[in-house]
Amino acid sequence: MINSIQLFYPVFAMILLSFLVMFILLWKNVSATKNRRVQMRFFILYKNKEDVPDDLLQARDHYKNLFELPLLFYLLCILVYLTVDVTIVDLVFSWSFVAFRYIHSYIRATSNWVPRRFAFFAAGFVVLFVHWVFFAIRISGLINV
Repeated sequence: MINSIQLFYPVFAMILLSFLVMFILLWKNVSATKNRRVQMRFFILYKNKEDVPDDLLQARDHYKNLFELPLLFYLLCILVYLTVDVTIVDLVFSWSFVAFRYIHSYIRATSNWVPRRFAFFAAGFVVLFVHWVFFAIRISGLINV
C-alpha cells in the first residue's frame, strides 16, 4: 500500500531545484554587479538586455522556466492527492518528471547544448502529459487502479 504523502516527495524535490536555481541566479547577479559586468539599473525593469552578459540572461530564463511547466506538475500532484488514491504509477510519473527536470537544469547550467536540453525537456513534458491523461481517465471512472 502506498502512503499518499509519498507523492509530495517529488514535489519537495522540484521546490528544492527551484531554490537551487534561484540561489545560482542571485549569486550570478551579485557577482556581475560587483564586477561591473552589469549596471544596477538593469534590475529595475530588466531593460537594455543587449548590455547584459549572456550567462545572466540564461540564468534568469532558467529560473523563470521553473515557474512554467512545473506549475502543472504541482497542480496535478495536489489534485491526485485530494481526489484519488495515490498509486505507484503516480509516483513513477512524478519522480520521472522531476528527474528529467533536474537533468534539464544541469544541462542548462553547464553546456546548455540545446538539442540535449530539448530532449530532456520534451521527455519531462511527455511524462507530465501522460500523467495528466492517466489522472483524467481515473477520475472519469473509465479505469479503476
